[in-house]
Amino acid sequence: MSQAAHSLSWLPLRNHAADAKFPLMNEAPISLNLDAALAEAEANFVAKRPKTAALHDRAKAVMPGGNTRTVLYSAPFPIRIERAEGAILHDIDGHTYTDFVGEYSAGLYGHSNPLIAKAVADAMAFGVNIGAQHVREVVFAEEVCRRFHLDLVRFTNSGTEANMMAIAAARCHTRRKKVMAMHGGYHGGTLYFAHGASPVNAPFDVILARYNDIEATAELIEAEASDLACVILEPMLGGGGCIPASPEFLQMLRERTKHHGIVLIFDEVMTSRLAPGGYRSSTASNRT
Repeated sequence: MSQAAHSLSWLPLRNHAADAKFPLMNEAPISLNLDAALAEAEANFVAKRPKTAALHDRAKAVMPGGNTRTVLYSAPFPIRIERAEGAILHDIDGHTYTDFVGEYSAGLYGHSNPLIAKAVADAMAFGVNIGAQHVREVVFAEEVCRRFHLDLVRFTNSGTEANMMAIAAARCHTRRKKVMAMHGGYHGGTLYFAHGASPVNAPFDVILARYNDIEATAELIEAEASDLACVILEPMLGGGGCIPASPEFLQMLRERTKHHGIVLIFDEVMTSRLAPGGYRSSTASNRT
């Protein structure tokens, strides 16, 4: 790419000397090289976070890449949070941030909701890691089944584990081997299809379909039906840009999979909070 392609022209901007957040700029238009601007911004970021840089070096000595959750990593190193309240995060170098991640919708109530804090404290007072069946799991299971219109529920430790177990159960139930997922789909660290199949994915025989492409996906299901155990997708493609599935696409999947005895898996790790009964409850395919 040419040098010209890496530059932008900036219009004159009057400097507000009293506000340190605005850098000094010339009155005349200037040409700003994007690579140089990025390098300057990165250097400024690093200079203002010496404690974070030092802690990142420590982290790299004991964790691959210095982290255990790749999606939260950013170059040159991720911020390190010291405390949080409400929607505000504080890093170890004294900077504050507004949390727009919200744990990808699981943290909608923020970091210090008193009702949630009390519920956690009450649960801890009940006992830590009981190691036996107990009353609260029954109450919780009843509420989950009621809210999401489920017949039965099996609790797991993560979304990745839930999807791995769902696929394994579908393969055992149907006695078929193949799995259909969507281009751009994400169902956990071992089921990642952002740019095709990730090299660290679980070794399932996966066929990738085009999200919201009704005709092409229906044809692919017909072609693979005899050996297709399940179709797995998010009703909103969270890993691919938060693209909602059209009701027509979901209805086609329900009809085609039911016709061929294929298990249809809706991964609602994210979308379960988009409606009282999950995203599927707001669509024509709501009893999958």
